Amino acid sequence: MVIPGTYQPDQLEEELAETLHDPPPAVFAARDQVFVSVPAERLSLNGDVERLLGDLARRYDLFLVTEGEKPLQKLKIQHLGLQPFFKDIAIVGTRMEQDKETTIRGLLDRWEIEPSAAVVVGNRLDKEILAGRNVGLATVWVRRGEGSDMGELITRPDHVVDSVLDLPSLLLSHTAPV
Repeated sequence: MVIPGTYQPDQLEEELAETLHDPPPAVFAARDQVFVSVPAERLSLNGDVERLLGDLARRYDLFLVTEGEKPLQKLKIQHLGLQPFFKDIAIVGTRMEQDKETTIRGLLDRWEIEPSAAVVVGNRLDKEILAGRNVGLATVWVRRGEGSDMGELITRPDHVVDSVLDLPSLLLSHTAPV
């Protein structure tokens, strides 16, 4: 059971069903519209994060796996100017036609990357960190944003940082990639 007001975004459908007792499809369509109507123009890339991405992209091959409505995610990526930092970008649709684990495996295969040479960095234990663990990759949980209040009961990451800006010191503290 979901306690009203304590849900995560991916639990909204369950809460709506419990609260409204068999809501009509229009309720879920309205919910989906909210998620796709976030204006990309309101997003901005922090200068420190932009420098971090540039520094990391010069040292490592970076890949972005993002989840959401594909047109909106593409618009966000374009607006934020993320393309130059990443060797490849994969969008996992919200309809889950392909999950993050499958997507990560596909990127490893496509780019002929050994799991021991890759690291998954993410803020969701239940999504990218769990997917990375299932694939056998090292994982770094960025305890920030919508996933920051998750307990480690879902899965235990290899490393935890409170900010993406802590990544360089973590990565450099290892002679080989984390």
